[in-house]
Amino acid sequence: MNIESQKNLERMELTPWQKRHIIILTILIPLFMGMGIDLYVPSLPAITHYFHAPRQVVQLSISLYMLGYGVGQLFLGVLSDVFGRRKLLLYSAFFYTVVSFLAALSPNEYVLNLCRLLQGLGVAGLGSVRRAIIVDCFSGFELDKVMTYMSISWAIGPIIGPFIGGYLQHYFNWRAAFYFFGLYGFIIWIYTCVVQPETNLYMKPFRVSDFVSSLKMLLTHPAFVFSMVILGITYSNLVIFNVVGPFLIQNVLHYSVVAYGKIALILGLGYFSGNFLNRILIQFINPLRIVLVGLLGTILISAIMLFLGIWVPINLLIILLPVIVLNALCGLVFPNLTSLCLGIFPKIAGTASAVFGAVVALCVFMMSSFAALLKTSSQMPLALMYGGLAVVCLVLFVLMRRLSFLPMHR
Repeated sequence: MNIESQKNLERMELTPWQKRHIIILTILIPLFMGMGIDLYVPSLPAITHYFHAPRQVVQLSISLYMLGYGVGQLFLGVLSDVFGRRKLLLYSAFFYTVVSFLAALSPNEYVLNLCRLLQGLGVAGLGSVRRAIIVDCFSGFELDKVMTYMSISWAIGPIIGPFIGGYLQHYFNWRAAFYFFGLYGFIIWIYTCVVQPETNLYMKPFRVSDFVSSLKMLLTHPAFVFSMVILGITYSNLVIFNVVGPFLIQNVLHYSVVAYGKIALILGLGYFSGNFLNRILIQFINPLRIVLVGLLGTILISAIMLFLGIWVPINLLIILLPVIVLNALCGLVFPNLTSLCLGIFPKIAGTASAVFGAVVALCVFMMSSFAALLKTSSQMPLALMYGGLAVVCLVLFVLMRRLSFLPMHR
């Protein structure tokens, strides 16, 4: 069955009220997920100092969060195909809320890292089930639009997250960020209880043979596989700055935690602007052409960032401007490939979303773990990593188009 015929399968029939609230949750949950790392990133140096812990151990809290996010999606998204979306969404929101409050009470960095891993498991259910619900309810150009709304909402999280987190750290302490996570998770749980209908029309008992068959179908589809890896690397580009940036800007350039929050706010606006621009462009230009422009632009900006690092003494401007543009280019890539990837298999949307989310998150886990090893005395190691990842993405994109016969015209 080709992509277009699969997209035309029966979808959940929604009343206007249901559609409105599904879209509202589609905005609230990605916003929450987008803050999952960025809200407490300004506190990383303070956490390091508070626990007298090695920098790499505290940075590992980001990687472990992404590991839990990846592993959790693989199971929770599949279970939503069996037990339904609503139930898994409720359980995930409640679990995340409890773990977030426990994280705020961590007595040492190791307990905090464990809680971050468990937070990742909780948010995995929110992310994978939310994406599956969108595929249950929308298709075609409408799916593209809702995915863009979801991506824009996710983009707002990294914009406001460090800004809020910087002030929480300044006026309270690092624990305040985790109390914030807990309260937001509780709000999501209450709202889901009230408004979220069951949208899975294809629930069936779990069978290992069915799961293996679905997994084989997913992992042998070139467009699905290559899109997942490209999206994992693209997401990594947004996360690795959170690993390196706080130490580079606060410790090397000696800006305050509040100043870092404002700087991160500006960087987040880059990704948001890319998503907003994409919302306009997809009405006129084939999404794959937009993706190609984004990947080529990322290579160019990485080269410029590296050149500036060689010839210009380190300062905030030569770090800030390239990363803003790079984030905007990622905003052109992410929503279009996500829509393509998840729209291929609507009858097993939960499983597809689970595998998709797991691969993307595990890519980020590996890339952010590697980024924790980078030197933070200049932006050059960061620029080299950006450039290398961009080249890999471009190669994979060319291979994907040729193997899947995807047209670049409408």
